[in-house]
Amino acid sequence: GLFEIIYGQEVTEEVQSIKAKNVILSVGRMGKPNKPRYKFPKAIKERLNFNLSKVQNGERVMVVGGGDTAGEYAYGLVELEGMEDCTVTLNYRKPTITRMNPINTEMTMKYLDNGTMLNKMGVDVESVEPTEDNLIQVNFTDGTSEVYDRAVYALGGTTPKDILVNSDIQTGEWDVPVFDDKTMETNISGLYTIGDVVTDQGSIALAFNHAHYAVSNIAASMK
Repeated sequence: GLFEIIYGQEVTEEVQSIKAKNVILSVGRMGKPNKPRYKFPKAIKERLNFNLSKVQNGERVMVVGGGDTAGEYAYGLVELEGMEDCTVTLNYRKPTITRMNPINTEMTMKYLDNGTMLNKMGVDVESVEPTEDNLIQVNFTDGTSEVYDRAVYALGGTTPKDILVNSDIQTGEWDVPVFDDKTMETNISGLYTIGDVVTDQGSIALAFNHAHYAVSNIAASMK
């Protein structure tokens, strides 16, 4: 049989479709960003962000997360022209970096080791609350507290559940597709998932490897 891929044009709202014998889904994690379990008080909500777009020079910024996006936000802000007066702190619940690719790990550790970036790893955030000046008081699980002008969360994105469900793809924990790790094929014959939709590592090299597995399997099935 053939798959029918139905898609729309955002400007014209015109719905179109194409048909294919095999389909590889490489849509990434395009859902809403993951949020922490604690509440964001209304008084400081504007200071609690999911990217660097609102950061201003001279601010004390805490970047929360341990993946590639967190590393790129943190050392990217350190290196960003016009942001030289920012004080950047990296917070990650684990004491060591384990989820970043080698380049991001090297860059992040470089600035942590030389003190350009402040290290607040090995401890989680318990809660956030406004100070009298409506800055962010961050309360950590080790009983300590720090005040920041801004917090930037890089906790990953959610999987695009709707497209998976609508395609009848079986999902497991955290709505991640169930797939054959040797071929990347899902429970639907001829339908493959690759890249960030099946992993939180954010690695382009890993996505290329996934694509190789999938295409090789498709090529073998056509012989």
